Amino acid sequence: MTMLAVPLGPDLTRTQAEAIVAQGKEATIFALLQFAKLLAERARPAGPAPSTPSGMIPPYLKPTATEGKPRGSKKQPGARPGHAGARRPVPEQVDHDVTQTLDVCPDCGAPVRECRARRRKRYIEDIPEDLKAEVTEHTIPGYWCGQCRKEVEPAVLVSDFWGPYHKVVAAARQKCLVHLLRDLKHVEKYKQPGPQWPAFAKKLRRLVADALRLKAQQDALPADVFATRRERFPARLEELIATLWEDRQSRRLIQRLRRHRHELFTFLAHADVPFDNNLAERAIRPAVIIRKNSYCNRSERGADIQAVLMSIYRTLTQRGHPFLETITQALRTYTATGQLPPLPAKNTGFG
Repeated sequence: MTMLAVPLGPDLTRTQAEAIVAQGKEATIFALLQFAKLLAERARPAGPAPSTPSGMIPPYLKPTATEGKPRGSKKQPGARPGHAGARRPVPEQVDHDVTQTLDVCPDCGAPVRECRARRRKRYIEDIPEDLKAEVTEHTIPGYWCGQCRKEVEPAVLVSDFWGPYHKVVAAARQKCLVHLLRDLKHVEKYKQPGPQWPAFAKKLRRLVADALRLKAQQDALPADVFATRRERFPARLEELIATLWEDRQSRRLIQRLRRHRHELFTFLAHADVPFDNNLAERAIRPAVIIRKNSYCNRSERGADIQAVLMSIYRTLTQRGHPFLETITQALRTYTATGQLPPLPAKNTGFG
C-alpha cells in the first residue's frame, strides 16, 4: 500500500505536489484517487436525498418545525396560494336524491325560511351486500333564522377540536368529549400543572360525566324531566368558564371551552348524535397505527397496496369474518378455479 509523507488537501503546494510525483507512478495515482474522493465527499449534499422516504431518514437528520423560519412564525394550513384544490370527483351516477329540511333554528328554536340562493351537495357512497355501489346525493339548503340573524343548516358535524373543522358549514356541532377528557390526562402526565389544576379538572370531569349519565338515562326519564336537566348544563359550563383560574393549563382549556361552549352538549338535544368522535376516524385508526409503527410506506405502490388491504380487512371485520382465514380460503379458491369467490355474507352471529 502506498503511503504519502505529504498531506493531501486544499493547502497542497507545488513543491509538495512535485515531491509526490518524485515518489513514482503509484504514488501519483494514489494521490489523484484521494483527491477524487475528497471532491466527491465535498459535492455530496449534507442531508438525505430529496427522494428519500421520510420513514428512512433518522429523526436527528430531520429539520425541526421552526428551522429556517422567523421566531414565532407558524405554517399556514392548506396548500400554497394558487394551488388547485384536490377533492373526490362527483359520481357519474346518483341512485338516490335526498333533500335535507329544517323547520326551526337549532340554536334558538325560532322558525326559519330557506335561502333559495344557497344550496350545497354532499355525496355518500355505500357498498351493500351485492357489492353494487349506491350513491346518495344529499342536497343541503341554507335556512335563515330571523331571531339569530344568521344562516343555519339541517346538519350536525361531530368532530374533535382540530382547527380545519371550524371552516366546515353545519347547523350544529358536537365536539368529541373523549378528546377533552384525554387532554386532562395529558396535562396531568406531562405538563406539571399548578395547584389550582385539581379543582378545575375535577369540576370539568364531573360536568362531562353528568352529561353522559343523563344521556344514558334519556329513555327512562319523562321528556320534560330530561329537558329540564339538559338545560342546566349550559349554566354549569358558563359558571366554570367565568371562574378566575390562575393555572396556565386551566386557562388554556378555558379558552377552548369558551370557544366551543355551544358545541359540547349538542348530543343531549339530538338523539342520533354521539358524544365522541365520528366512526370514520375510529375506522382508520388501525391503519394509522400500522403506518406509525412501520415508519410509513417506502413507496407509492406500497401505500396503495396497504390501502387496498386495509379496506378488505375493515370490510371483512365489519361483516364478522376473520381476515387471515377468509383471505387464505379465497386465494385457495382462486388457485383452483382461476376466479375469486364472492364477498362473504354478513355473519350475524359474530361477536
